[in-house]
Amino acid sequence: MKSIIQFLIPSIKGAFKLWLKILRLMIPISIIVKILEMIGLITIFGKLLEPIMIFVGLPGLMGLVWAITIATNLWAGALLFVSLSGLIHVSMAQVTILGILMLMAHGLPIEIRMVQKCGVSAIFALVLRVASAIGLAYAFNHLFSAFKLLQAPATIMLGSSSISENNLFDWVLYQGKSYLFVLMMLLGLVLLLDLLKKYGLVHKLGTILAPYLSLIGVSKKCAPITLVGMTLGLVYGGVLLLKEIEIGELDSDDVLLSITSMNLFHSIIEDTIIIVLMGGSLFWVLPIRFIFTVVVMRFISFLMKDNKEIFYKIMRT
Repeated sequence: MKSIIQFLIPSIKGAFKLWLKILRLMIPISIIVKILEMIGLITIFGKLLEPIMIFVGLPGLMGLVWAITIATNLWAGALLFVSLSGLIHVSMAQVTILGILMLMAHGLPIEIRMVQKCGVSAIFALVLRVASAIGLAYAFNHLFSAFKLLQAPATIMLGSSSISENNLFDWVLYQGKSYLFVLMMLLGLVLLLDLLKKYGLVHKLGTILAPYLSLIGVSKKCAPITLVGMTLGLVYGGVLLLKEIEIGELDSDDVLLSITSMNLFHSIIEDTIIIVLMGGSLFWVLPIRFIFTVVVMRFISFLMKDNKEIFYKIMRT
């Protein structure tokens, strides 16, 4: 019993410290985004995105959905989409295109800040996310149009009552619940990671993930953290990566490749489910997104090998 307590106390303390770091990151950004929403700037941003929506084959009104998603999260964008879906008719192809935009670029104020704290330039991370989103959406539109794919009307299975933020009190309550959820998740993740280290399972997990990791250039040391980011989210993966950076166990190349891969491909369970419930195609928003991430990461790994100094300046500027 004593040994269990001795193991748990450092892990709990470590998780709590990480949680405080996340709060210092999330709370100011959440407040700023809420103020921008209240004064109407996000709506204006949505209108500015209308030309991009038309460029990728979507109704201009969907620019507001993407704007909300970029500024806040996928749930907010998805619920706005549900409320707007009665005004326009959208095909499964169009929802899939919107879905890939949302998956590749969402929650950017918080997520880009997390990537920056891990040592990658905010400008590089932002350009990578937005350019990937628009590029994939454009490619999807041409493929779907050329081969007449997914032209049936979208089946929207998502209800509009999942989140209530109709007034300031609802918003504060939701934020508080979110922060507590983050603490619970961190406790579980830190305990799991410490257990893997204690029993020497990090290396075994790295071996299991080796085929994927070799594709993106990430070493076995980053396997558990990269897996956390891929499955649960960039914030969780990023904060664990910060913990390992402080310890000094990771090579700088590993850190850059790991956080960049998580920047492109993360929270694949919850986020993918949201887009499918909106009426998007699972095949196009998950396997194709994965293949795209591998291609981009292979290109980045190649550039880092042959032009390391130049590319480091680009990624870290």
